[in-house]
Amino acid sequence: MKIRIKGRRFRLTLAVLFLANGLSGWSQSVNFGFIQKDLAIHEALMAPHRNPDLIPPGFEVDVDLELRDEEWWLISDVRLPYGGYVISSTCDIDYLGKFQVNWNTDSKVDNIGWEELPPSAAGYEPFEAEMVPMIVQNTQVSTRLIIDEKTAAAQGKIFMVLEPQCVPYSLSFQLVKTAAGWGIIQGRLVSALKSALSD
Repeated sequence: MKIRIKGRRFRLTLAVLFLANGLSGWSQSVNFGFIQKDLAIHEALMAPHRNPDLIPPGFEVDVDLELRDEEWWLISDVRLPYGGYVISSTCDIDYLGKFQVNWNTDSKVDNIGWEELPPSAAGYEPFEAEMVPMIVQNTQVSTRLIIDEKTAAAQGKIFMVLEPQCVPYSLSFQLVKTAAGWGIIQGRLVSALKSALSD
C-alpha cells in the first residue's frame, strides 16, 4: 500500500507528534509503528474525532474535592480517548477552549493555581502556529478553591475543547456544605455544542 501526502504542514505535524511522543510518553498518542502496521485500525480509532455528534469512547471526566493542609482543592480526573488532547489550563495564551473551571455569577467561589499529574506536554497548536502545553494523556488536574465562609452551596462547570474533534465539552457540578466539610455533586459530561444549539 502506498500513501502519498503532500505539504510541509503534514510533515511538521508528524515531526511534532513524534517529538511529543518520545519526550512525554504520550499514552494516548499516535503510535507510528502501529499506523504503519495497520492504518485501518488507526483510522477506525480516530473516526469518532470526525463526528461532532458523538462523545469519543474513553473520554471521561470525574470531579472530587480534597482537603490539603486545611485548603480545599477541586480534583478533575481527565481520561482521554485515543488520539485526543486538550489545551492545558496552564497555557499563557487565552484560548477559549483550554481546560477551565467556571463558576455561576452568584457563586462566591474562586479557584487559583493549577497542578497537573502528570504534567502537560508541549505540542504544536496549528491555529496559532505555537507550541503550547497540552493534556495528552490521562491526567489529574487540581486547582485550589477560595470559598466565601458564608457560602452554603455553589454551582460550577468544567469546560474544555477536545481536539482533534474540535468539540467543546462541559461538566456541571455543585459544591454543597455538610457537617463534615464540603461535598460535591457531579453532573455528566455533555457536548457544549449540543447544549448551545438546544437553548
